[in-house]
Amino acid sequence: MKRNGILTVIIVIALALSLLLVLPMLKNGEKSNEYGNTKNLSAGYGKNDIKETITPADVLGKGILTCEEDVLQTAAEKIHTEKVSFIACGDNLIHSTVYSDAKTLAEGTDKRYNFIPMYDNVADIIKDADIAFINQESPFAGDIKPISGYPLFNSPDEVGYDLVELGFDVIGISNNHMLDSTTAGYKRTIEFWDNTDGAFQIGGYKNKEDFENIKVIEQNGIKIAFLSYTYGTNGLTLAKGSELYVPIYNDEDIDRQTKKARELADAVIVSIHWGTEDSFKPGPEQTRKAQIMIDNGVDVIIGHHPHVLQPMKWEERKDGGKTLVMYSLGNFLSGMMYSRNMVGGILGFDIIKAPNGTSVENAYFIPTVCQYNYSVRGFKIYKFSEYTEELEKVHGAHKFDPSMSYKYMRNIINNAIPDEFLTEDFYRN
Repeated sequence: MKRNGILTVIIVIALALSLLLVLPMLKNGEKSNEYGNTKNLSAGYGKNDIKETITPADVLGKGILTCEEDVLQTAAEKIHTEKVSFIACGDNLIHSTVYSDAKTLAEGTDKRYNFIPMYDNVADIIKDADIAFINQESPFAGDIKPISGYPLFNSPDEVGYDLVELGFDVIGISNNHMLDSTTAGYKRTIEFWDNTDGAFQIGGYKNKEDFENIKVIEQNGIKIAFLSYTYGTNGLTLAKGSELYVPIYNDEDIDRQTKKARELADAVIVSIHWGTEDSFKPGPEQTRKAQIMIDNGVDVIIGHHPHVLQPMKWEERKDGGKTLVMYSLGNFLSGMMYSRNMVGGILGFDIIKAPNGTSVENAYFIPTVCQYNYSVRGFKIYKFSEYTEELEKVHGAHKFDPSMSYKYMRNIINNAIPDEFLTEDFYRN
């Protein structure tokens, strides 16, 4: 080996050994577990349990290295990383047509309502994720009010039970319908989710202190902070004297809480109800608030409310990282009437924690269509890659939307989602 080649190997080995000395010190310097409202989902969920340490023997191997690439490759293979696979679904809006259909599906069983079959085509995606999030737009007021749909929702408890059975872990409830069933209904919705095993509710707060106590999940060794806000509640307000807190967004709260969350966790995710219904483009208020979150190091912004898809993109940050922004996920399941409201999707990504930091990687989007028949029954979510023009022709939304077409729905997806995020299955269709 030439002299300069030997010198290069010596330098690389020295760097690798220095890394071995620094890593344990970094690990010992981690912050203590003072995270406020923290939930550990590792038991029964973790798919990345391998624990490794790096030793000089691992780097140098048992034989004699012949080039610097051997050192770099061996060291890279031994650097341990943690991973959490995450998916997020849009508005789960239980109109009267939806729960009436679920009541029919429950006939002959011991359930009052059965929503499970409506999600059959995407159930594997939900179940396979380490963490699955959904925006549950309608409240669960129990017997406080009769079961109802638009405009003042009160959904059957079976919706919640079925979502958890499907594999949803994180349930977002901050939205413009959260007070539809009065203050008592909001209180009962929070209690329902807090008492449902397997559910981690965000967006509903018992008081201002609860709102300020940022919720953190620890999964596969990664701490993830969740924040949740809504633009309003359709003019409804809490009863006088109530301690309950509705997370109406403002710049000061977003700025303060995202900075605090950044200190508490490895990754920060914000679920936010914003924008204009049926608008395919984010408005200036959305982009301005998004910039506050981006500047403060938020990793993922998940938007809701417009009931249609809005753009998905990466935004570069001043700290050298990047923020994944989904301005609106559209509807997941609903009884809305127009073709634009049938198109939604599943946002997916991995949260990767390495010795040099945590990042969001491998982002993707699976477009979906909410299907029903001309009787506005037979609700079913389809992956667009499995959706056909024949299904589109018998969609019940044709009754309300004469301009509905398969091509139009595909164009909605093409206009909102860059090619880099769409899977190979989508392009086969």
